[in-house]
Amino acid sequence: MIGYLGPEQSFTHQAAKTLAPNQSLIAYPSIRSLFVALRQNKVDSIVVPIENSTEGSVTTTIDALAEETVYITDELYLPIQLSLYSKAASIKDITHVISHPQALAQCRIQLEELLGDYNEVPATSTSGAIEELNNNESHYAAVASPGFSTIPEVASQIQDIKNNETRFVVLKRDSQKNPNANKTSLLFRPTEDRPGLLYDLLHEFAIRKINLTRIESRKSKSNDDIFIFYLDALIHMEDPSLEEILTILNVKRFEVKPLGTYLSAK
Repeated sequence: MIGYLGPEQSFTHQAAKTLAPNQSLIAYPSIRSLFVALRQNKVDSIVVPIENSTEGSVTTTIDALAEETVYITDELYLPIQLSLYSKAASIKDITHVISHPQALAQCRIQLEELLGDYNEVPATSTSGAIEELNNNESHYAAVASPGFSTIPEVASQIQDIKNNETRFVVLKRDSQKNPNANKTSLLFRPTEDRPGLLYDLLHEFAIRKINLTRIESRKSKSNDDIFIFYLDALIHMEDPSLEEILTILNVKRFEVKPLGTYLSAK
């Protein structure tokens, strides 16, 4: 059983169907509830969004990766197209727009051109926004993927960047052995705050010519003075070069949390 951020027809649902076409899927109302379900063995794995090419990280996912014992086993980049739905008699009558905060941010310029001033109403997912729209007055609209037939589509292709895409990952409780893996995700937590932390981290990868496709810092939830570094490297977890890096960074007082080694989708 695979959990995904629902309801049905959400982008995460589309990603889950692509990543696991022959598996049973179950919807959960939030990213946090997905991690809880995985921890409690209610599902075998979960599919969650982790970053968007326009708006960057899905911070709820990044924070949960730091807190939970889970491993990335697969990834998918899904092109994101967005449409505007409403029961309003005229598009100019729309005053409120419901959607997931990431989706709202991904089409803000287009919405301003279409609507002028409007109020954003956050929802847990884009398909959830459609459900909420059914319970609101006609001056409300929702941003979601194309294809919903229950409510009129009043504008299409409203994403600000036309090649917009979101990266989704599959998470499991245990790491998976994959000899073909060529990408590893890691989380580094320094044991103290000091100048040169980021340099110490990046230097070890640079001198070994290991390509990093992503690096991000997030403030530690347990210590406000410490920043945690999330990193994706194009290398297998068991590669001797990476093992050497992790040994050196351990000496430099970095705690290392492997987040999985898997086949890159790009």
